[in-house]
Amino acid sequence: MVEKKANEKGNQHILTGGQIVTRKDLEEFKQDILQEIHKLLRPINRDTTKKWLKSREVRKMLDISPGKLYLLRANRQLGFMRIVGVIYYDHEDIEKMLNVSKPRCLNEKSRIVTTNGFGRQIPPIWHQVVVYFSQQAASNRQAIAFFKYYRCRRWLSDRGKPIKNWKKLAWTWIWYKA
Repeated sequence: MVEKKANEKGNQHILTGGQIVTRKDLEEFKQDILQEIHKLLRPINRDTTKKWLKSREVRKMLDISPGKLYLLRANRQLGFMRIVGVIYYDHEDIEKMLNVSKPRCLNEKSRIVTTNGFGRQIPPIWHQVVVYFSQQAASNRQAIAFFKYYRCRRWLSDRGKPIKNWKKLAWTWIWYKA
């Protein structure tokens, strides 16, 4: 029969010169290799999000233009830190900003009386918003995003006051999203 010598660890075996490798030995070796591979492929439980993000990463995360990011910094809505000319943003600050300004719009009734949406009347019909955005050479995607955003906000400004002129607001949206 095949003799196996146990090494110092006790669970691995060393073959000597005159031994034959059996099918059972190969199966055990295969199981050991698969277990080692599974250990390596197991996800690490640490948080992989970065603490500090660069401007490009923040713009991509929020889907905003460099100008809009500058306005968030200038209006002190988003904190930042400049190190050797590179601006960094704290991931937690971005999450807080998003949670504070997150609209609660699901299944809520609007306090604004529905009107026909022509001209400056609030709220407009989504089709009118799409037409206005196309007249301003903006994409339909931007128009729909604008409409959904302000519909969720009940057509109220950041200060909670009713918006008086949606076209002016849409023009500002187009300008800063470009």
